[in-house]
Amino acid sequence: MSFETLVDGSTGVTRSAELERFSNLDDKSRGVLSGYTTFTSTQKEGAGVRPISPAIGPTKRGQRRTINQTRRLARRDAIRRGLLKAKDTAESMEIYAKNEDQMELSLAGFKLREVLDDLWKLRFEREDDWGDLLNILQGALTQEEFEIFSSEQCYAIHTVIADHLGSGAVGIDDIEETVKLLRKAGFDPWKGISGPLHSDED
Repeated sequence: MSFETLVDGSTGVTRSAELERFSNLDDKSRGVLSGYTTFTSTQKEGAGVRPISPAIGPTKRGQRRTINQTRRLARRDAIRRGLLKAKDTAESMEIYAKNEDQMELSLAGFKLREVLDDLWKLRFEREDDWGDLLNILQGALTQEEFEIFSSEQCYAIHTVIADHLGSGAVGIDDIEETVKLLRKAGFDPWKGISGPLHSDED
């Protein structure tokens, strides 16, 4: 950086020492860089030098896209963790039902319902059939007394979550198989949906 001597003997940055070298500007940039601070000139005030406020450009489209991608990845990871939690909870319900531990079975049932509700809030990150299958499972568990669930019923719930809801892309075959499993276990898959269980505003 070059300096010049002022009248009173102090020094100041000349205009030729502008700090535009921080990046290569093109004709479209107009001297403004997104995400960077650039000093384009200086201003002498009295015997000293006061830099003009830096120009801060708007966020680049690429940066916004990166932020959106990061958020989407976070929501996808929340779905993954929610499915694992639902699977583990349903598996625990099987064990409690076999051991006739009604208290733990009831607690696990309500925990599973909460996990499924959290997954419902993230349904727009998945395909429509995934959301439909989730709604069917939630409907089957509506107003149920978890403490009287049989081990066969808990097995059906566990199977739906492990083999269909959490098995990658969900299609119409998964929905049909889920309905069969739930009906065979004594559930009414359409009980909560006829209400419907969830409104469009949920």
